[in-house]
Amino acid sequence: GYIYFDQAKFDKALEYYSKSLAIAKELNDQVGISRGLNNVAAVYANKNQFDHFEKSIKEAIRINKKISHKLWEGINYLNLGIANNDNGNPDTAYFYIQKSISIFSALNNIPKLAMAYIILSKYYSAGGDVEKGLYYARKAFELGQKNKLKNIMYKAAIRLHEIYYQQNDIENAYKYSTIEYRMKDSLQTERSMTRLSQLELMYNLEKEAQKQRYQQQIKNYIYLITAIITVSIFILVIILLVARQRIKTRNTIIAKKQLEIARSRLRKKLGIANTKENLVTFLSQI
Repeated sequence: GYIYFDQAKFDKALEYYSKSLAIAKELNDQVGISRGLNNVAAVYANKNQFDHFEKSIKEAIRINKKISHKLWEGINYLNLGIANNDNGNPDTAYFYIQKSISIFSALNNIPKLAMAYIILSKYYSAGGDVEKGLYYARKAFELGQKNKLKNIMYKAAIRLHEIYYQQNDIENAYKYSTIEYRMKDSLQTERSMTRLSQLELMYNLEKEAQKQRYQQQIKNYIYLITAIITVSIFILVIILLVARQRIKTRNTIIAKKQLEIARSRLRKKLGIANTKENLVTFLSQI
């Protein structure tokens, strides 16, 4: 969803954000539901579907209040301010922007506070109050510069460039346009480095995964060979036991036959009939 949103493929972003939201609802994950509602709302805003946007974002606010997630509540208010400002509702926009600023100030969240100042600068510029538009753009830029927030410096520089250009202040317009493009290049370089780091990480993870798969294959082969050897030894032992038993049985049979032959020879020598009765008499006499 994030990837498609960054690429401005809003239909695909909405598809995946909606799936995420559905899973969060199924799990009754309030944080996930709040996140999903805000993300879905952001897509609706970019698709100019204000009613859907407002419904989703206000539901997100209700949940964030319930779970005491002040930061996300502030983000929701700021998004409401942006959308209302774009839709020609300046009073409502101002109300929500100020609510977001109040929350970000209380949390001392400098990046979000600076972003709110940039939105407030746009609000004043749209209303014709150039001085206040310039004031809040400068505040945002100063916060970005002080805290080394390149993205804030970049967006604030865009605002300052636009305002000074509209005032025909070519010197300052050029100054901030230079900063704007310098920050843009720096951010693009950082994104490229981040992408390279991601690719390197993916490569290392895949390499490690291949190593683990190879080691597992070796273990599997060892287990298989061990099993084959164990089964073979077991079968061999069974065969030996069976063979031994057969030899023992054969020897017993041979011994019995030899005993019968010896008895038969003895009877013949003594002239005794080979009958059960005589055998008993013979034994009794003995």
